[in-house]
Amino acid sequence: MAPLTVDHALVVAGGLSYYQARLGCIISCCVSAAAVQILSPVIVKHEVTAEFNMGAAEVTVYVSSTFIGWFFGSWAFGWLCDRRGRKVGLIVSTVMLALLGVVTAWSPNFAVLLVFQIAKGFAIGGCMLVAFTLFAELIPQRERGWVTVLYQCGFSFGFMLATLIAYVAREQLHLSWRYLMGISSGPGVLCFLLLPLVHESPRWLLSNHREQDAVVAMNRILRYNIDMRRLLGRNCCGVFGWCCAATPVYFETEGEDEDEEDERAAAAAAAVGEEVSLGDDSLGEGGVVVQPDATEAASLLSTTESVVSVPPSVAASAAAAAAA
Repeated sequence: MAPLTVDHALVVAGGLSYYQARLGCIISCCVSAAAVQILSPVIVKHEVTAEFNMGAAEVTVYVSSTFIGWFFGSWAFGWLCDRRGRKVGLIVSTVMLALLGVVTAWSPNFAVLLVFQIAKGFAIGGCMLVAFTLFAELIPQRERGWVTVLYQCGFSFGFMLATLIAYVAREQLHLSWRYLMGISSGPGVLCFLLLPLVHESPRWLLSNHREQDAVVAMNRILRYNIDMRRLLGRNCCGVFGWCCAATPVYFETEGEDEDEEDERAAAAAAAVGEEVSLGDDSLGEGGVVVQPDATEAASLLSTTESVVSVPPSVAASAAAAAAA
């Protein structure tokens, strides 16, 4: 079989399905955490101004300091995620968001506060950049446009969350701005705890000549989609409403029985260079064991994954495997 591009391998592995829904929620959480950190300094501006006796010029610098760090963070994290991976960049940026929210609350004077705000903006710039890149690279080409627009929903949710936190902390609990800044790091902590559920981008792995790791990443996505399909049913694309309208074409045939579904799953796995055995009792009825073949890893995916148009022979091979 001709080597598949990453886009075709994503389609064969389930297309826009459960893993992309889970990834979208985690990425939106990361963006929300960044949005909370963007708005929080503005919310506490008056308290900070009064405590540090800031003039008009100092207030202007304080409010804009986040965006100064954002500019440099985008460049720095772009370099980092190109060399160390998208997931590494996301981990570093979320850890910085979580820590700097707490550290900022202990600022003894305006100068220290300004440094922390710039550092926080540095982390925000990295988180926004890396989150979008990782999400877009794991969305099939056909749905990439409208799905990546949903990435911005996390931004709006983060602003609403920041105002809710401010209302509860200031109006209900009567806490100072320092507590509010500390609480605002909570979404960043949650994002960090969710990152083990995120896999590295197969596109980045291939661009760095890590073909076997790309096979493993695609294999995990396929396995997760198959398991969730069996758990939630073939007509449900998960609990996330935005994904329901994009049920993968490889699994939506009406009236097929479990054996036919297993055969189609095996064909899909084989199309991305994996060995699959069905009916393993240790995994339950219809269990799937996936074992990537190291000798074929190099020829699994084409290194020309950035090509927009896929050769007809490759498209025909993928379609034949899915329809088997």
